Amino acid sequence: MSKKNDIKKDDQDLSTEINDHKFIKKEIFSDEKINDKKKLNKKIEKKNNKKNLVSEHEKDIDKKLMEIYENADGSMPDMTHFQKKKRTSFIRSLFVLLFACLFLAGVAWFGFFVLQPKSNFSENGVIVSVSGEDKVEIGEVQRYRVRYRNAQNVNLTNVLLQIRYPEGFVLTDTSRTPSNDAKDEWILGDMEGQDSGYIDIYGKLYGTVGEQQSFRVFLNYMAENFSSEFQKAHSLIIDTAEAPFNLVVEAPDKIVSGSEVELVIFVDNVTAEDLENLAVEIEGNASFSIRNSQPKPDQFVENRWNLVDATENKIVVSGIFDSNLLDKDGNFVVKLIGWKDDNRAVDGYVYDSQEYVVKILETDLVTNLVINGSSSNLTVQPGETLNGTVVIRNAGEIPLKNLVARVIFDAPSFEKKSILNWSEINNPQDADIFGEQLSVEKRRGILTWDKNQILDLRQIDPAEEIIADFSLPIKSAEVDELTDYVGSQIEATLELKYELDGENKTISSAPIVMVINSDVDLEVRDEVVYEGEAEKHSITWILTNSFHELNNIKLEADIYGDIEWHDDELVVGAGEVTYDEQKKKLIWNIESMPTALDILALQFGFTLKSQNPTQTNLTSKVIFEAIDAITGEQILMTGKEILLNAE
Repeated sequence: MSKKNDIKKDDQDLSTEINDHKFIKKEIFSDEKINDKKKLNKKIEKKNNKKNLVSEHEKDIDKKLMEIYENADGSMPDMTHFQKKKRTSFIRSLFVLLFACLFLAGVAWFGFFVLQPKSNFSENGVIVSVSGEDKVEIGEVQRYRVRYRNAQNVNLTNVLLQIRYPEGFVLTDTSRTPSNDAKDEWILGDMEGQDSGYIDIYGKLYGTVGEQQSFRVFLNYMAENFSSEFQKAHSLIIDTAEAPFNLVVEAPDKIVSGSEVELVIFVDNVTAEDLENLAVEIEGNASFSIRNSQPKPDQFVENRWNLVDATENKIVVSGIFDSNLLDKDGNFVVKLIGWKDDNRAVDGYVYDSQEYVVKILETDLVTNLVINGSSSNLTVQPGETLNGTVVIRNAGEIPLKNLVARVIFDAPSFEKKSILNWSEINNPQDADIFGEQLSVEKRRGILTWDKNQILDLRQIDPAEEIIADFSLPIKSAEVDELTDYVGSQIEATLELKYELDGENKTISSAPIVMVINSDVDLEVRDEVVYEGEAEKHSITWILTNSFHELNNIKLEADIYGDIEWHDDELVVGAGEVTYDEQKKKLIWNIESMPTALDILALQFGFTLKSQNPTQTNLTSKVIFEAIDAITGEQILMTGKEILLNAE
């Protein structure tokens, strides 16, 4: 009530105050102000019109919205609460995806490498490797490091490291003592997760220059909670790039056919330690024949000289080229070979090689030595006779004077006696004979003709030819005990000396090498018993041998005609016999026949039931073949056939 009274009081006071004032009429608006007021009214009116338009537009929108959102029954839904759906951009989504991937990768890495369970073993987590120089100089000390690592959390047990050294490697030292005598194994025991280590290997590598060798390392182990053994391997390929040694060959580039050529072979940069394991070798060449050398060649290998035997690392070799190489090139290869130690377990590594090429010039004197119809190598047997012919012809335009011809035989010997039977030589021109012992097992015999034996040797005019003949037998088992002779080769060489325009010259032919094979012989015997029109034959094959052991012996023959084979009459001294009744072929095989067993025999029989008037042979020739165990040569010969109606 007080509030209402107060309001009324205030209204009364305000009315009294208004009544107390005096109002004066003033000109408030000028024309200018009136215009401004009109503009203002227009703006207000325009604004009100715009508001009315907006209001009508909003009403229209509200009406349409109501049509959209009203329920099926015409009622309006509750618009007081709404659920908002977030909308994200593509880039934001991409960043979220990348972040998720990185997060998951990090979790996986953490799980595998930090929280990895010990049972999750991987072979890729075990690493072994070998490293070092891959191109080395022969004989130079090198270091090779073998590394091993267990790059995971799984423990390894029974770890064993093995190294397979290159064939030419010589071990000198290791940083860790090996576990075996061969010095190629190390027992590492157990390795915990993430453990690692290494072993240094020191040594020298030997090998043929340009060839490759390899280090191979193996890590054998067992993984924790696994019962099987695993192995990891690695290898390193090494080139033997060069050798410290230098091979030099000095020799003439042109020679006269048949004349002797001298080779001087030097080896530089050789230490006293290297000498024991170095040698010079001349590659085998049929056109070049070695006559002499200084030092003497290796006793086990032909055409090889050990450098330790040489003076000042120099080797001198003399020989001759085949006279058939007229106006052609003669050549051979000189090689420097070596070994990693004095055991010489391999053929030898080639450190250096030089090819020697010489021009063969034509000479005024043409010579030829023929033995048993051959001027080249041949095979012979004990008891065989060597029929030789020496031919000398002047192919130039100037007379040749004071000729001396010599045929030199180098043959096996025993107690200073040659296997050649010099006491039985047939020497029509009465050549001088001279003997010389070259070694315990070799003796030299020389036939010499000069003007005292053949007058025409005083001078041979152009196109003139001189011939000298001889026959020299090889000893047989009836003459001597052949098993005493160790060697199995005879060499024959023709040498001539003469004067041409006051100058002395010497030429030699290439030697003829005669390989002495076994003296095996085959005898065929046939005993016949007549039973009416039938003939009963008892045949014996007899083998004799006294010089070399024989291997892989085979004899065979065919039997002809209407025969009946008697299996009960077959007597075999050694080996096995097969008879093919359909083919009528008899074969006798013998594995070996040593010299201690100097005779073997085979006896068999059959009956010729009827005869064919056109048949002349009862058997074919016996074909014999075998291998000489000493020379390695194959021996082929034939035994006689058995003829019908032959006494």
